[in-house]
Amino acid sequence: MWSHFEAGEFPPKELHEILESPISSLPQMSMGQSQLFALSRAILRLQSLGEPPNLSGAQLDGVQVMPILLLDEATSSLDPETEVAMRDIIHQEFIEKGHTVIAITHRLGGVTGDMQSDRDFVALLSKGKIEKVGRVEDVLGTLDSQK
Repeated sequence: MWSHFEAGEFPPKELHEILESPISSLPQMSMGQSQLFALSRAILRLQSLGEPPNLSGAQLDGVQVMPILLLDEATSSLDPETEVAMRDIIHQEFIEKGHTVIAITHRLGGVTGDMQSDRDFVALLSKGKIEKVGRVEDVLGTLDSQK
């Protein structure tokens, strides 16, 4: 991921400063660089949280609080190769570690390839309303039958 930043205008020293700066104070970046930057920041923040706390109480004993990663068109401006790399990083850094990932996208192929039919769901929205919620096969099957 860093190679995509280094290919831009940011030397390594400046990258560290950029990751710690408010987004509004950053130099202008391409949309793709901004998307990679946001993922980098999410990974760094996740690592800074350390181990998730255990909750206690009658119904919560031993339950861990896990951060949720919310992605809104996170790969919309990336080339296909970088999109695959970013999806792999999200899988390694978040999904494999038990975090919930909510991905909002117009390009279903970017997120459905890694979905597990026993645990992952898709919500299909149309004109601001939820049309269908279910397993990826069920929702995509609905789309195919509407064509």
